[in-house]
Amino acid sequence: MSVTGGFDVDFLGTFDVDFLGSFDLEFLGGFDVEFLGGFDVDFLGGFDVEFLGDAGMGENGLGDVVPDAVNGPHGDLNLDTAISYGNAPHIQQLVWNKQAKTTTLTVRRPHAGKVLRYEAYRVDGGFPITATALAQRVQVGTPWPFPAGDPPTPTVTIVDTNVPNNRLLTYFVLAVVENPNDLAHPTRTGISAFRVLNTKQ
Repeated sequence: MSVTGGFDVDFLGTFDVDFLGSFDLEFLGGFDVEFLGGFDVDFLGGFDVEFLGDAGMGENGLGDVVPDAVNGPHGDLNLDTAISYGNAPHIQQLVWNKQAKTTTLTVRRPHAGKVLRYEAYRVDGGFPITATALAQRVQVGTPWPFPAGDPPTPTVTIVDTNVPNNRLLTYFVLAVVENPNDLAHPTRTGISAFRVLNTKQ
């Protein structure tokens, strides 16, 4: 049997196959198989499989076949996912200087990956943040994006200048982290927890 396009199979129950003769498969496209129930195969003859495409999304570590627990969640647990999910930097401290009209952010680096730079933002208003306010966010720090250092330091200090008085302002930061699989295309982390500053005092 030859399969010339993508091939997806979901087994939702028990699946039993007995091969009493020779069995040849040639996959010319992608091949994905998910077994949600029992799976038993008896080969009483020859069995040949040739994959000319890839299994899953291709390269190991990018979403293809991994030895997860039988009843565990699907997906890889590797540096790629560690960098991309739940790996945001953290604003440790936010200090407002009313006279100088500045806000100083002390930012701790993410826990995984090599940080290249930070993107810090200020949003007008407090919680909840609206789509309009987020679209009008202001870049914070000079230079922008703010360098992480070489080698990256545990924390960096980013200063927001010309901070308006009599406002509620919300700050957040994300990091740009080296992509171990493609150095030319780094990865953005998720955003930090929001920190709200009241300059109405």
